Amino acid sequence: YQARGFDFLASTDYYFTEQTNLGGLADGLITFQGVEMAGYDNLHLICIGADTFEQGFENDFENIHRCVRKTDLAGGLTILPHPHWSRLDWQTAVRLREMGVVGFEVSNRLCGKINGRERSDQMWDQLLDQGVFFAAFGSDDWHARQRDVLGQTWTGALVEERSRDGILQAIRA
Repeated sequence: YQARGFDFLASTDYYFTEQTNLGGLADGLITFQGVEMAGYDNLHLICIGADTFEQGFENDFENIHRCVRKTDLAGGLTILPHPHWSRLDWQTAVRLREMGVVGFEVSNRLCGKINGRERSDQMWDQLLDQGVFFAAFGSDDWHARQRDVLGQTWTGALVEERSRDGILQAIRA
């Protein structure tokens, strides 16, 4: 990733964070450990930037809200991954933003390979038009078997300070 010009990288795995700590991977590459959780219908959440994470959520919105709050209180943020692949509806997207979900994945390379549902930018743009603001995220959603998506999608952040906190602040803003 660094050779491709990336300044920061978040790594997540389903329910576990032990293997997502990439600290010291490369000099100058800012890394975030995280977790991806599945729960409500086809809904997933990605949590990054905290030292500890809620380890899963039950199949209802109150537990999702609890997970988002705990991640936020621990200094991290929550991202809604692959909303088009998940067939996310408008009302659910609005509720998730109201709960404090910060990010909305507008591009996911692996989803494009799986079922052609790579892009969610139309829904993101419509949400913005209605005053529902999510930070835009891109992900290659790389799994070891899908090397051809590696480093093909990214997230930009206009930071005041090139640091972990600076990146998280820029994304929240």
